[in-house]
Amino acid sequence: MKLKDAFRYKSQLGEWISELLLFDDQGKYKTTEAHLKHSVVPAEKDELIDASVPSRTGFNAAQAFEFIRVLLQEYAAVSQAIDASMAMNAAGYKSTLDTAREMRAIGLKFRQLAGLKESEQRTTSTGTFINDTGASQYLYPVVVKKTPVLDPKVAAEASKKLMDQADERSAEIDRILIDVEVNFDPAFSVNDSCLTAAASAGILS
Repeated sequence: MKLKDAFRYKSQLGEWISELLLFDDQGKYKTTEAHLKHSVVPAEKDELIDASVPSRTGFNAAQAFEFIRVLLQEYAAVSQAIDASMAMNAAGYKSTLDTAREMRAIGLKFRQLAGLKESEQRTTSTGTFINDTGASQYLYPVVVKKTPVLDPKVAAEASKKLMDQADERSAEIDRILIDVEVNFDPAFSVNDSCLTAAASAGILS
């Protein structure tokens, strides 16, 4: 299978495991009712009735536990196969991915700086001057002007360059995901539901 498909399969296994951990209260207990009719009417027989309420998830705790163990083995196996394949064919995958993410994050920050605009605000302040009659206070206008420290045009150019470089690295990552083979045969299909996968593994009767 391709590396891209292996990652998708690994992700699906993780989603199924999370789903199985959500079994409700109905799935935690088996409920039985013992109808002790014989103790009141000797001619009657006692009855033992299964009064369990089916879990809304389709799994009880025992079934979920069993299938999680199966899925964890599959998860570990495909993870090991992915690691082996990447060690042989895609040594630069992680560094390329990390670089692309970092470039994109910094590019977004520069884009924010590119959107800054110069602003001006008028307010007043109080001053004091001394004359023949003593000290007097007066109000005078104050102009508060904010100017971006980094030229927005420079920030915009830097943002675009970083985004373009990140896109180039993302394209390289896509090529690796599509071209590199992983030596692994999946036990399940990513298009199956968790219930279908469990049934195919013999977990559900």
